[in-house]
Amino acid sequence: MRQIELSFADNKKSYTKAFARYVLELSSKMTIKDIASHLNTSWDLIKSIQKEDFKRKYKNIKFGKLKRIGIDEISIAKGHKDMTIVMDLDSGKIVYANKGKGSDSLTEFFKKLKASKAKIKAVSMAFIKKTEKY
Repeated sequence: MRQIELSFADNKKSYTKAFARYVLELSSKMTIKDIASHLNTSWDLIKSIQKEDFKRKYKNIKFGKLKRIGIDEISIAKGHKDMTIVMDLDSGKIVYANKGKGSDSLTEFFKKLKASKAKIKAVSMAFIKKTEKY
């Protein structure tokens, strides 16, 4: 049996690229549950499409171009599940996210930042003491 490669589909996925684009377009307006209900599919499929897009977008962040960053800690679930987010204040894009809070959650980010030789001019954050050592 032979298979033909189709430009509008990925042979490893059970959906087309157009379907994934539609899901991502709806994602800015609806919850995962609502999208799954609207498209009569599973919550897991919608979430996996969003995760794949997130990985693609944030795979090759150029830390060397960062000048002004904002750092914040957010709660993502009940039971104190926290996440630390770093944002490029000039572009408004998230450039780093990691589970946890405090300086430990930023260790990998600062390693990447140092390796990129970025010239950070300003940092906005709510917890100054934890990052003084960097």
